[in-house]
Amino acid sequence: MVRAMPGSLESRVMQVLWQAGRPVPGREVWLALTDGEAGPARTTVLTVLARLEAKGMVARDEEGGLVPVRTEWATAASRMEQLVNQADDRAAALAQFAGMLPYEDLLALTRALKQRR
Repeated sequence: MVRAMPGSLESRVMQVLWQAGRPVPGREVWLALTDGEAGPARTTVLTVLARLEAKGMVARDEEGGLVPVRTEWATAASRMEQLVNQADDRAAALAQFAGMLPYEDLLALTRALKQRR
């Protein structure tokens, strides 16, 4: 089953949680997203958090604070895998992706592939 990529608000919520590096109450997530300006309603943010929890992307600690289940890097890798899996020609999709990467990223990818052996 391929999951849809998270929407913009889901992504912003996850960014808040990853950057916090600690359990965060829902109200604090909402405040970080509004930053004193107009933004999503508190109930909207709480709904997004509940959906992320239902998807297994967010968990609650014993005090009710919210934490990401996976790192930002693991989540990005999973999204890339989902997109490649959707391609009719995986090799072509991977070649196209590699062709778009800056040289420094290609070096990092090469190092990761060598470590996998």
